[in-house]
Amino acid sequence: MLYLGVDGGGTKTQAVLFDTTTGNIRSVLLGSGNICVLGSDGCRKLFEQIRIQLWEELAPENITASAFAFAGAGRAAEREILKAILDDFGYQNFDILTDAEILHYSFFGPAAGILIAAGTGSVCLRNNPDGTYRQIGGWGYILGDEGSGFHIGKLAIQHALHITDSCRPATKLAQKILDHYKTNTPETIITQTYSSPNPQRFVASCAPTVDKLAQKNDAHALAIINQVAHSLAQLAQVAINLNPDTQLPSIALAGGILSENTQTTQKLKELLDSQNDSIKYYTQQYHPAVAAAVYAAARTGHNLSEQNKQISLNWKP
Repeated sequence: MLYLGVDGGGTKTQAVLFDTTTGNIRSVLLGSGNICVLGSDGCRKLFEQIRIQLWEELAPENITASAFAFAGAGRAAEREILKAILDDFGYQNFDILTDAEILHYSFFGPAAGILIAAGTGSVCLRNNPDGTYRQIGGWGYILGDEGSGFHIGKLAIQHALHITDSCRPATKLAQKILDHYKTNTPETIITQTYSSPNPQRFVASCAPTVDKLAQKNDAHALAIINQVAHSLAQLAQVAINLNPDTQLPSIALAGGILSENTQTTQKLKELLDSQNDSIKYYTQQYHPAVAAAVYAAARTGHNLSEQNKQISLNWKP
């Protein structure tokens, strides 16, 4: 049987075709999978690229089941656009999820858990007993994304600008931000930001610099990381409070801002552990695209063999 899994994020789209009869996994890496950016025509072109590069000799109806996870697919209007396109392509058994939902599944599978993801943007996600998901935050960089790389970068750039406005000597953080953006004047960063084709990624690019400086106990960098960690902890606490009478679920931390060795991760864990006893932190099981294929198989009642479980768990692009 053939199961298709697609994980479409803001930067790239990974698609896999899992043949559970042979244990073979084919894959293809393509461009952005944000359907709000792609629009209907862009989505059609993306699906055509997946078909040509992944299984040109097959028809979509030959695929047993599929799961399509895309950034921007959380709203009803966007889901309807995707559904209409997939129907036109001939897919018969498919589910549409957000990229955050399949990232959650890549950690927990169907088990209960809370995902806190922070990269360029941020989002918190909790699954419900009926298999649906409840999202907290994830409103994008203009309306939200508290605790994200963009949030860190914005605060750091603002710090450098405030230093200039008040005619104070540059702090170590302000100088590091200038060095990162290869300029001698903070005002230049304003022009660079607003002329950037992707301002949120441009601003977020300095977040690792801030985190590394915080690891060296720089007071200004630490203040930013503490503020960001508190924002993420607040998202998590909202998710926990949604079902206060149930056992505290496990928590997964994902995204570059919350990788294992960052100061942000350390501070966030300190905050969460101080507020809640006995939190268990999950590690990721599947690559998200493979998680989508496994999700599709599970939704059709197909239990993977032990051999196929190991193949799916060990697969890397």
